Amino acid sequence: GGDDDGNGEFVIGDDLQQSLLMAPNLMEDDDDNALGAAGPVPPQPLRQPQASDGEPAAPPPAPPSPSSSSYVRAALRSTRSSFHRALGHEEIIDRDDDDDDVDCSATARMFSAPRRATAVFRFLYCSTSCLAAYGMFRSADFWPVHVGGRLQSSTRNCWDLSGGVALGWIDSTTGFELDRDFDDRNAALRLFFLAQGSYQLHSLCFHVMSMTLLFLYSGRGGSKKEGASGGRRGSLGGEGRLVSMKSSMKSYARPLLEHMVSLGLVFGAYIFSGLRRLGAVGIFTLDVSSAFLQLLQMCINAPEGSKLRDPKFLRFFHRFVVVPAFVYCRFVVLPFVVWHSAAFESQAWLDQIERAFVARIAITVYVVFNGLLAFIFGLNVIHFRRLLFHPQLKAIFAQLSAEEKEKPPIGR
Repeated sequence: GGDDDGNGEFVIGDDLQQSLLMAPNLMEDDDDNALGAAGPVPPQPLRQPQASDGEPAAPPPAPPSPSSSSYVRAALRSTRSSFHRALGHEEIIDRDDDDDDVDCSATARMFSAPRRATAVFRFLYCSTSCLAAYGMFRSADFWPVHVGGRLQSSTRNCWDLSGGVALGWIDSTTGFELDRDFDDRNAALRLFFLAQGSYQLHSLCFHVMSMTLLFLYSGRGGSKKEGASGGRRGSLGGEGRLVSMKSSMKSYARPLLEHMVSLGLVFGAYIFSGLRRLGAVGIFTLDVSSAFLQLLQMCINAPEGSKLRDPKFLRFFHRFVVVPAFVYCRFVVLPFVVWHSAAFESQAWLDQIERAFVARIAITVYVVFNGLLAFIFGLNVIHFRRLLFHPQLKAIFAQLSAEEKEKPPIGR
């Protein structure tokens, strides 16, 4: 006596429903005779299924063991959300206006953990790179006073005419090595650039891997209503994957391009002795600013109740430490010291490179290197705008201003 209402619900028939409604009255009438006299009914042993000839039936066959492909698919499904959290990427879920059971604060805290871990790693790297560079090159003749060098040091000493190209070439007639170590800094510079190139290559590979994993594991399409009616949420294909890939490309395209340009600058600058020394100054300048930026990111994504996330401390650290360090390193030292030296102090060195190698190689090196520096300066303008109008910081500072306005003045 049951029917299907079309929505997967089983509806009880009218006759059976009337019988069930009358069942309590019947139990009350037979209570004394059934339960009072006979007592509780003892449990009956389970009967084994019997075959037609009276012998026990054969046990059911064991389920087939899962294949390797199904095991891999199950592993991918179980690790998809973990990859999303590790990469700091929220899956796309269409939420209705009346969807009030989603804890957005808990979701934000869950995704702030990998961002904080990434900021900690980058802060440790930038701070280690800065300390190593300052310890190795602070007494060098090319290390200017603007970054902690000696008063008599100048970036003009980067373009010593006795320097050459680090390609391992030695003139067979004179025995003269093209990459002459005129200031005994080549060994330290080689280690410094090796570390920088390794980091940039690691970051580039990480971004490529992240974009690939996001494409493979994304695809949260559809709303809750679709999931309740039998729709499959979290599928690995369809429109959800394309939407998630598009949003991921917006987040990863600029950092990916930055790492590609930085990697090209690191390898290109290491080849030439003058650019190698000037490149060390530029890398140190950017790493100092990056260390403060990553420290700010650590404070923003700190756990709830931490002193690092105190709004007053964040406002002070942002306005009086991070922003001034960013302006000095990226808008003073980088354009007026590093870029100025590459554009105006390298003319004699470029003329020597032109005579030693093929024609027009000097103008090629000049245009490419200064063009990449201009590109980095443009990216710094974008970074500075985001630093001033950071969405999380704006929300924290707005809440702090509202709380300060609600406090009564002292003395009243």
